[in-house]
Amino acid sequence: MSLPYVILTILSREPATGYDISKAFSHSVGHFWKASHQQVYRELAKMTQLEWVTSELHPQVGKPDKKIYTILPLGRSKLTAWFNQPTPYTATRDEFSAKLMACSVESVNSFIQQLNELLPEAQCLLQHYQQLESQFYHSPESLEPHAKLERLILRRNILERQTWVGWATEVKQQLETFPASELTSSKKAY
Repeated sequence: MSLPYVILTILSREPATGYDISKAFSHSVGHFWKASHQQVYRELAKMTQLEWVTSELHPQVGKPDKKIYTILPLGRSKLTAWFNQPTPYTATRDEFSAKLMACSVESVNSFIQQLNELLPEAQCLLQHYQQLESQFYHSPESLEPHAKLERLILRRNILERQTWVGWATEVKQQLETFPASELTSSKKAY
């Protein structure tokens, strides 16, 4: 599982609170990895026990004390070891493709309806990613190295979302041309 290593990467840049780390999962890290506040805090507690990170309380007036996490040498070596391991190419497990295959024995109307509901959502997310790129990464050549890397991750998400929208649109258009009798007659008894 990569979640602890994503957290260690964030802490390698600078010490941070659990809230700051969770915020990163809502913004820059959220383009490629999702984690809830509970998951982040649970992982921080485990990493503290393993002595990968340490924390220090910073008192605040009128607010709860801040707990600032810092990566420890053992955490840094664990991050390096994880980073240096070969990363296998992720096998595709795509429920949309599985459901598309099932359209040979089920009514295409349900699948078309699902695409009708998801296409606007996917297009909205694509627009959001594109806005983030133009707002924060509009001049890639002038970015700091870590921002260049964040931009590359965002670009992957933009390209994947564009591809999915194009594919889903093509699937929907093709399915809408199928006569209802053509598919229901191909059902087999198993």
